[in-house]
Amino acid sequence: MVMAFQEKYNLPVTGEFTYRDWNVLKTTYDNMLKYYDKEYKDFVDDLYPGVFLTKGMTGEDIIKLQKLLLKICLYDKSIPGVRVNGEFDDLTEKSIKKIQDDYNLGITGIVGPFSWKKIVELANRK
Repeated sequence: MVMAFQEKYNLPVTGEFTYRDWNVLKTTYDNMLKYYDKEYKDFVDDLYPGVFLTKGMTGEDIIKLQKLLLKICLYDKSIPGVRVNGEFDDLTEKSIKKIQDDYNLGITGIVGPFSWKKIVELANRK
């Protein structure tokens, strides 16, 4: 699959997914989003950011994660809580681990695509 992607986008066909390949994939994905209906775009901020989020990281992706966690904490008091500060700190990690434990996602404290999907699903409960 990697080689087919590399060939399609005129990248060196090595079979190993490189940083350059990732940038092309991300750019292609971002360009695709431009053609989706407004209803879909309303949820674009909930889409997985494409990187594993781990303790010590900072930035916009962490703020998005923390805002989702805060929504969950408002109705699920068993989640330790979170501060929306843009830093993947101890409190953020504890909240992630509790969700991972509750939903059998593997208690790593790392937010990959499966944990992200569950967090978005829980945050958007009505």
